[in-house]
Amino acid sequence: MNPLDTAITPAARRERPAGPLRRAFALEHKHHYDLLGLYGILAVVVIQLSWFAEIHVGFVLILLAARAPCDLVGRRHDDERLLRASLGISRADAVRTRFLMVLWCQVLLMAGAAWSILARDYGPDDLHWSSFASSPGPAALTLQDHLVDIGLWVAAIMWVHALLGGEANRPGRGPSGARAIALFVGVSIMECMLLIGAWWLVRLPFENSPSGGDMTSFAQTSSTAQLITVALALGSAVLVLLWRRRSWIRHA
Repeated sequence: MNPLDTAITPAARRERPAGPLRRAFALEHKHHYDLLGLYGILAVVVIQLSWFAEIHVGFVLILLAARAPCDLVGRRHDDERLLRASLGISRADAVRTRFLMVLWCQVLLMAGAAWSILARDYGPDDLHWSSFASSPGPAALTLQDHLVDIGLWVAAIMWVHALLGGEANRPGRGPSGARAIALFVGVSIMECMLLIGAWWLVRLPFENSPSGGDMTSFAQTSSTAQLITVALALGSAVLVLLWRRRSWIRHA
């Protein structure tokens, strides 16, 4: 028996050299761990303000999540390409890890914003922009109203990532944060138009029915329109983002 074999412990045999994807993710984490920590602190602060002080600034986390691809690319080191080459990290692996890092930052910020929305106490006159009143008078928001609101801005953030992520992966300065926020607002306006269109489409069968004007049919129409809009917005955002990710990796 070779004496060198007996000198290798079982733990050493189980060790494997880090693959290029793991090295790429470690490099991304090293470059952006401070920004990731800042996002975590901001999420905790926003939740605490919403829960205990009734100060609602969850929109800050939503806007930060929308511009996360731009913030990460803006912190790229000048010698990053040489460092990747010295570590044996391919361009495709760098794109994969940057996508995961951006996604992780967005999930952290979106979770904080969603928590602040769900933890907030709402009055009878409070409404989300995506909510329809179910009666002529004040109506308290339901859990579905909160989830619809969350689902729509999550879809808008994913659309921004899909549309700007390719530019963020290219060498250079990348897209600006103001452009990402403007794109987020534009997508939100399109979602609002889609919501109105879905409401009128669902409303058509009730126009000539005897119960077409009562509040029950109005609430059912509003609820159905909300669900259709969220399903279309989220479903299309997920599919387009995954398709764009494959395109970025293929053309890296």
